[in-house]
Amino acid sequence: ETKYVPRSAEELQKYETIVKNAIGFNPSRGDSVKIENIKFQSEDFSESEKLLTNLEKRKLLQAIFKWALLAFSLVLFFIIVIRPFMNWITDSFQDSVEEMLPRTIEELEELQAVDNTLPGMSAALPVLQESIDPEKAESELLRDRILTMMQKDEEKAANAFGMWLVRKDERS
Repeated sequence: ETKYVPRSAEELQKYETIVKNAIGFNPSRGDSVKIENIKFQSEDFSESEKLLTNLEKRKLLQAIFKWALLAFSLVLFFIIVIRPFMNWITDSFQDSVEEMLPRTIEELEELQAVDNTLPGMSAALPVLQESIDPEKAESELLRDRILTMMQKDEEKAANAFGMWLVRKDERS
């Protein structure tokens, strides 16, 4: 901290002369100049520094809270909405694919006996191209594919349907 040291009389006289020359002092006009030696009141800025520090901390905490809340909201949205939706889409697609595929070697051999090729391989590309249509729902695509296959070869569809019914009866 700085300590107050009063100016000497010589310094005060020197400053008075400098000021009088600078302002164009004229005693005949009644001009007067007085230079005094006054101690300034010292200020304690520790309280204001504490206030500024607290204000900065509060602003920082508000910014952190805002971004944390935004991140939490995004994670919550992903967990509550996006993840179940993606699971629903993939599960229903897997279920429909698993239902269409043969489960045992016997089923595969039975399907191969109806048509001398492996199931699904002969028309795999056209079926995949049909399923790319994004405006149709998955169930509509599945229904359309089944109907298309049944219309192409009605006898094969009837044989496959009959085998499916026989297998269902054997399981029960």
